[in-house]
Amino acid sequence: MNQLIPGFDFVLKHSLTRKELLVIYEFIEQGKMTLLDLGKFTNTKPKTIHKIIMTLRLKGLIEIAEKDSKGVHTYQIKGDRNGNIY
Repeated sequence: MNQLIPGFDFVLKHSLTRKELLVIYEFIEQGKMTLLDLGKFTNTKPKTIHKIIMTLRLKGLIEIAEKDSKGVHTYQIKGDRNGNIY
């Protein structure tokens, strides 16, 4: 069954939920984003987005790209030089 759906092994490997997949998809589409940006794109409450981001960081899929002078983090997908995510 895993071979019928491209990328399904990635989902199983990281035990991703539907909401986590939605956030990863937005990162792929939009690039670097803040929690506020993610909330707008996914129509999800900030508290929920924060929990999802922290979970994805613990799984090693998301990293902090930048931190501005006000302490706002910009996140990005963690990947290799070829753009492959782990």
